[in-house]
Amino acid sequence: MRASLPLLSILSSLVAAGIASPVKRSISSGACSCSRLSLSMKLITRVDADVYNDLVFYFQYASSAYDSTCAKPNGNTLVEQFSDSGTDTQGFIARDDRRKEVVVALRGSSDATDFWTDAQVLLEDFTSPGTTPPANTSAHTGFLNAWNSVAAQVISTVKSQLSSHSGYTIVTTGHSLGGALSSLAGISLKQNFPSSPIRMYTYGQPRTGNDNYAFWVNDQFGSNAFRAVHTTDGVPTIIPTSVGYRHHGIEYWQNPDPPSASTTKECSADGEDPTCSASVPSQGIDLAHTIKPRDLSVHVIFRFAFRTTGLHLWPVTSWNMPVSLLSDRLTTGPVPMCLRPYCLAASINQAIVHFSLSRLFALSLILSLSAMRAALPLLLSSFIAATAATPIKRGISTGECSLQPDPWDDIQNAGESSDVYNNLKFYFKYASSSYHSTCASPNGNTLVEMINNDETDTQGFIARDDARKEVVIAFRGSSDATDFWTDAQILLETFTAPGTTPPVNTTAHSGFMNAWNSVAAEVISTVKLQLSAHAGYSIVTTGHSLGGALSSLAAITLKQNFPSSPIRMYTYGQPRTGNDQYAFWVNEQFGSNAFRAVHTIDGVPTMIPTSMGYRHHGIEYWQSSDPLPPSPDTTKECAADGEDPTCSASVPSHGINLAHTMYFGILSITPFCS
Repeated sequence: MRASLPLLSILSSLVAAGIASPVKRSISSGACSCSRLSLSMKLITRVDADVYNDLVFYFQYASSAYDSTCAKPNGNTLVEQFSDSGTDTQGFIARDDRRKEVVVALRGSSDATDFWTDAQVLLEDFTSPGTTPPANTSAHTGFLNAWNSVAAQVISTVKSQLSSHSGYTIVTTGHSLGGALSSLAGISLKQNFPSSPIRMYTYGQPRTGNDNYAFWVNDQFGSNAFRAVHTTDGVPTIIPTSVGYRHHGIEYWQNPDPPSASTTKECSADGEDPTCSASVPSQGIDLAHTIKPRDLSVHVIFRFAFRTTGLHLWPVTSWNMPVSLLSDRLTTGPVPMCLRPYCLAASINQAIVHFSLSRLFALSLILSLSAMRAALPLLLSSFIAATAATPIKRGISTGECSLQPDPWDDIQNAGESSDVYNNLKFYFKYASSSYHSTCASPNGNTLVEMINNDETDTQGFIARDDARKEVVIAFRGSSDATDFWTDAQILLETFTAPGTTPPVNTTAHSGFMNAWNSVAAEVISTVKLQLSAHAGYSIVTTGHSLGGALSSLAAITLKQNFPSSPIRMYTYGQPRTGNDQYAFWVNEQFGSNAFRAVHTIDGVPTMIPTSMGYRHHGIEYWQSSDPLPPSPDTTKECAADGEDPTCSASVPSHGINLAHTMYFGILSITPFCS
């Protein structure tokens, strides 16, 4: 994990960049070059005070949606909190009796389930209760599924509110993923309540549907679809138009900082204005995405018309802390970013750090390390109790997890069982250590080199174990937004890596391949030097989650580059990485030397389905239940071809869960560095 710069420094740099940016002025600046406007063209339209103030006002609902308990959203009546545990879609419905509005606010991405929603980028036919879209209207699969998981409840509650409050307007709002859901909610509610006025306000919204979807929203909403973008926020353009997507609504581009109506441009009405935020190449989730209209006491993106009472902001000097130290403050006060709630009377005694600001893995999206340490025994006890009560191993019906009785093919030979199990645990210590940017002595051995590519955020290390005579390459799993963007690039592409000659039609996950190739030459060169200096040493690759996929790609590449050197791979919670040909190739090259561990109901290994052309390789070692301590007796050696329906594939994937963060009793980010 890279060291975090002080936030105030980052913010200052961002502000300076925004002020210095010539994009707004239409002066050439490399990739952001815009031709000068001719005198005959329309002058840049700046928003009036009413529009600007509304953009600020409704963002306060959007930011409040990040809080699970909001007693008085934006000072108004809370009608209902809604939540779907399957999709993790959350938000609330509020009523403003002064403005005569029913407001539906949807939360943005805040945990791993949401990022899996974000990653399902394939377009599918638009369907939602009570709607009749134009022909060939399609939307983002993940967003549509998330909205539809709460649609019936939201529509029912809004209907009840409109029935008892005649003449009220509907407003939908949300930030990031919440903006996309607000768009889908907006068009759905427009179809269900055609006689009710409706507006939508979105902030940092990614493209949500295809051309027909955008044209439909524009036709139905006209100037009542407000889509705000802050300076260089990369999320609105993270899904490119080249994959069939298009923005709708009028963009309101706030650029540069400091914020005011005079620095907020009203862009063209069709949704895609090349002179606005689309003129800046997307850098994904960045600081600009996290501080939309935010009250930082001193500097805001949209200057708030009022200050919320009853909430205590940290002193501005607190922002000089590195992000990595924020964990010490998580349980004592709110984070004054895009997550800060405007709930007035609500009790705010815990906070969530936005994903792009947190360098911790999955579970720490919600818990700081200190809080995790305190909560972990309880979490593990509950989890273990739940899995112990689940009779999957015994072949007893448990609803969707029903299995037919099968001979429980545990590793039979006690000596081999112990050796295999101990090795699985031993190499996981390298994998967990790779989450740390400085690991002086990985697993007690010699650190040869740290691996790091800033662009792809691919990180890990190369170590040497002189006792075992091994060169070990360990890769870090997903730990920040760049990694989740890597995870999201799920299209298969032809396998290419330095020094390899794969079989015909061998393909691999586009994001994983790009990440591995960003460090491949460096890794191959270093391994070559180590093998030259240490004759007879073996090669071992290892990694957890994304790191497991990279370990697989690294292993087959190193096998091709050093065919005479023994090589093994150990992966943990590895997602499917390539197609059938890739899996068969790895199996043929490695045989029983590809060890793929899965912990109980970890959903990541099956998160990418075989229906998309993917297939697992290697022998799965399924730790099927959780005794304390874990043991070889509950670790099953599965079929050698990689896809065994009686092992972890028998459990429907629920994405990143607690099981994904623990292997063989070890938390996935535990350092073994001394």
